[in-house]
Formats: sequence, structure tokens, C-alpha cells
Amino acid sequence: MTWIIILFIVAVIGIGIAVGVSNAKKTDQMAREGRIIQRQMTFWESAEYFTTTATYEQVKAVVKNNHFSDSYVDIYYNVEGKQAIVFKSNHSWNAELDCLETQGDKNKFKLYFPVWKTHRGMPYDVNSMNALVTSIEKIFLNLDPSTIVENRRMEVSTKTKFF
Repeated sequence: MTWIIILFIVAVIGIGIAVGVSNAKKTDQMAREGRIIQRQMTFWESAEYFTTTATYEQVKAVVKNNHFSDSYVDIYYNVEGKQAIVFKSNHSWNAELDCLETQGDKNKFKLYFPVWKTHRGMPYDVNSMNALVTSIEKIFLNLDPSTIVENRRMEVSTKTKFF
């Protein structure tokens, strides 16, 4: 009986290691291919602000032509009548890109994750979140190479489930 328990524990540890190695390989491959970049460990708790000459309509047109195949998202435009694009993932997270203000020929946008679900303290499929942010950054830089990007930590509230 003791051997069965030991074998079970070894099998569980082995599966955990195999999954971790597989995820690390996928992350490394995506980084080598330029689909994601190295980010802070809790990048989803920060908002990115883009100051650019690109307009909301230009950004929206490029987003519509992008597949976001690494992020697996449904995209909604002009949400709540605002110049906002919402990306809803089937991995239990949402991202939002808002056009905040226009001053002269400069427009300010905010990209952030208003909601995500976690598993063992990490959002489900962080790579898909990173891929979305990387794609949005590339969109802005392609539209306006002089885009200024700022990263600001957000106030985050969490809910803990015990059962």
C-alpha cells in the first residue's frame, strides 16, 4: 500500500514538472519568434498608456485586420458608446483599449486588464495576455513610430475563493 502512495506522489510530481517544462518551452519559442516580449512578472496589474498621432479610427481599422491568433480573443468595438475596444479571452481574462483624450494632433490611449481569473496565483495563460499586449504595442508603433509608451501600476482588488 505504501508503494502505491509513493508511486502516486512521484507520478504527480513528474506530471507537474513535465507541464512546467512544456510551458517554459512554449514561452521561449514565442519570445524567439517575437510574438511576446519579456515583461515584469505581474504586468497584467499595470496599464500601458500610449501617446500617439494615431487616431482611434486608425487603431480600430488595424485591430480589425489583426488575427490575434496567440490570444484567442473576441473583440468588441465602441463599447458603451465610447471609443473603446474590449478583448474578451476564452482564458478568463479581458483587456480594454480606451481612447482617453485628444489634444491637438496627439491622442492618449490606455490598455489594461480590468478582469482576470487566477490559478495558483497566476492568470490563466499569461502568454496569451502578453501576446495581446505585444500585438497592441506593435500596432501603435507601426502606425506612429514616435509613439510614447508609459507603464503605470494600477490599484488592484482581489477576491479569494476558499471553495
